[in-house]
Amino acid sequence: MFAALAEDLRTQGYSVKPDAVPLALANSLRDELKATAPGRFKLAQMGRLRHQHTDQQLRGDSTLWIDDQSKAGLDWLNWTAQLQTYLNQHLLLGLFSFESHFAHYPPGSAYTRHRDTFVYASKHAIAKDVESAASQDSKHTGQSNSANAQQAASSRVLSLVTYLNPDWSVDAGGELVLYTKAEAVEVLPVHKTLVVFLSEEFEHEVRPATADRFSVAGWYRRNTSLSNRVDPPN
Repeated sequence: MFAALAEDLRTQGYSVKPDAVPLALANSLRDELKATAPGRFKLAQMGRLRHQHTDQQLRGDSTLWIDDQSKAGLDWLNWTAQLQTYLNQHLLLGLFSFESHFAHYPPGSAYTRHRDTFVYASKHAIAKDVESAASQDSKHTGQSNSANAQQAASSRVLSLVTYLNPDWSVDAGGELVLYTKAEAVEVLPVHKTLVVFLSEEFEHEVRPATADRFSVAGWYRRNTSLSNRVDPPN
């Protein structure tokens, strides 16, 4: 499966693979999600640094970051690390770190069309904020980190999403729509389906569903270490 996914990325920049995530792993993630107190989920934000804000009309999900403190979280991070190693060996993508969170979309909620990283004009604006934040820790050096700050503004290389919805009905909606140059690729949020795509290349959206929609969203990032800060920041 890793080989087929890598070939898709090489030829078209994205891959959609039904039944890609091992059943035991997908079920374990689903069980942990169901056992998590709703209060631990936070309304998802958009933007970076001082531009961060919530707008449930544009993005209606709640999220919870995944760590290695549970067996399900550890197994997930180990599995995605294996994928990272394979893709770096075969595609030379320079994937450095990985971050991911559970996502819950209540009925009727959506996420409007967007990219997962900041590019073009917006990248330069965001880079100034990243540089400003970094400079708070390095004023004594008198050095400019503009090049590194711009890199940090677009550090996501590869986006990944998998779905945790057993017995999902076609009529329930909730599709992920991935916009390529040729077409709009629609993906139902069916249990164990895996979608991977180049973060800077593809706009996408999440359509409303008639039922609660659960997933894991993740991103492989490039190294954005600065002279006074080692990446990853956590």
